[in-house]
Amino acid sequence: MDTRNNIAFFFCFAFILLTPHAVAASVVISEIMYDAPGTDIGHEWIEIFNDGADPISLEGWRLLENGTKHKLTSVSSGNTVQPGGYAIIADKAESFHADFPAFGGQLFDSAFSLSNTGETLGLLDGGGATISSVTYQASAGAGNSLNKSGSDFVARTPTPGAAMSANTIQPPQKEIKTARPQKEKVPAVGDAEITADQSREAEIVPETPELVVAAAQQTAPAVFSRSSIAWWVAAAFIALAAAGALLYARSLRKGEWNIIEETG
Repeated sequence: MDTRNNIAFFFCFAFILLTPHAVAASVVISEIMYDAPGTDIGHEWIEIFNDGADPISLEGWRLLENGTKHKLTSVSSGNTVQPGGYAIIADKAESFHADFPAFGGQLFDSAFSLSNTGETLGLLDGGGATISSVTYQASAGAGNSLNKSGSDFVARTPTPGAAMSANTIQPPQKEIKTARPQKEKVPAVGDAEITADQSREAEIVPETPELVVAAAQQTAPAVFSRSSIAWWVAAAFIALAAAGALLYARSLRKGEWNIIEETG
C-alpha cells in the first residue's frame, strides 16, 4: 500500500514538473510621448519594458486607449520582447522612424491618439487580461516625454528603446509679452494733431529746393495778378496825363507873360 502511494505521488510530482505553465507577464509601460512637437497626429508613441526574467510574446496583445483596444503589428524584431528589453508601440511607424532615424530597436505599429490632458492606458494580453495600466497627467510639455520612475512618471528628454534619461526637463518658460509703447500726441499746425509712436523714430524725408519753391509758389498769394497790372497801367496813364496837362498849362501861362512884356 505504501509502495503504491509512493509510486502515485512520484508520477503526480513528475506530471507537475513536466507540464508547461503560463509565464506571468512582466511587461510595463515605461515611457509615454503624448504631445509630440508640432502636430501630434502620427508622431505619438509608447515605450514598454520587459522587467521579468523570461521572454514574452505580444502575439494577440492589445493597447487599451480611450476605451478602444488597438491592435499591435510587429514592424521590426518580431513579437517577443526579451528580458530587460524595450519595445516601441507607435501611432505610425513611418513617422516614428522619421522622428528617430537612428532607432534600431523593436517596433510595433498601431493606431491611437493620446490625450494631451491625460488619460489611462492599458496593456491587454491575448486573453484580454490587463497586464499593465497607467494613468498619466499632462506635465511634460510639447516635445518631452513621461518616463517611469518607480511608481511615478517624470518629464525627461525622449529616449525611445533605452533607459530613462538623466536629464530633467525644465518647465517651458512663459512667453514674456512687453507692453505696447504708449502713444503721445504731438501738436501740429492749426487745430490738427499728429500721433507719434515713441517706439520708433519718425522718418524724415528732406525736401529738395525745387519742392520747397513749388510749395511756396502754391501757397503764397499772387502779387501780380491781371487786375493789379491793369490798375498799375491805368494809374501810370493818369499820372502821365496829369503831368502833360500841367506842362501844357505852364506853357500857356508863359506865353501870356511874354505878350504882356512885349506890349509894355
